[in-house]
Amino acid sequence: MVTWSNTDSITTAFTTSASNYSDTDIVEYLNFIVDQKEKVECELDVASEKMWKMEESFKHIEESKNKIQDKKMQLELYITDIVDDYKNKVHEKKR
Repeated sequence: MVTWSNTDSITTAFTTSASNYSDTDIVEYLNFIVDQKEKVECELDVASEKMWKMEESFKHIEESKNKIQDKKMQLELYITDIVDDYKNKVHEKKR
């Protein structure tokens, strides 16, 4: 029985030293590769899900930012209207 690590190479099992490994060892190594592939695919799925959630959060933040900017513009217009109205009243009183 050979213990494989993810740093081992498939070529290790199929080089001229392949006679050092039994058929069972090579099959175990191939199974190890499949397991590693499944782990990586699972990690990729988790990372993709996290990325999707982050993108959704970013969209929400962007929408909130736009709403805040809209409210700010409305407030600035309202203040401008109040100031203009005040200036007009002051100007009328001076007449």
